[in-house]
Amino acid sequence: MARPKSEMPRDSFANVRLTAEEREEIEATARSLSLKSISEYVRHLHKLHVSHTKQNRAFYEVAPQAMYSADRLRLFHKTKLGQIYLGDSLDFL
Repeated sequence: MARPKSEMPRDSFANVRLTAEEREEIEATARSLSLKSISEYVRHLHKLHVSHTKQNRAFYEVAPQAMYSADRLRLFHKTKLGQIYLGDSLDFL
């Protein structure tokens, strides 16, 4: 029986070089997720990635000033040559 026409036909190819072990592992993982092929597995991973990025976009779009604050640093030691602060270095940057 002929394969039914897809509403979204696949018209591009991507080649990925895998060892025999990698291919077996990926195919086994795909099967465990009820996916029929490595192609479906790759699309599945991509959808997960996009979904994760959208869910966490607020975290990535927060202004650095809101995430980090120099107020959280505290002076640890001071000499005539300079100062040492205690805290997260990202707060200082």
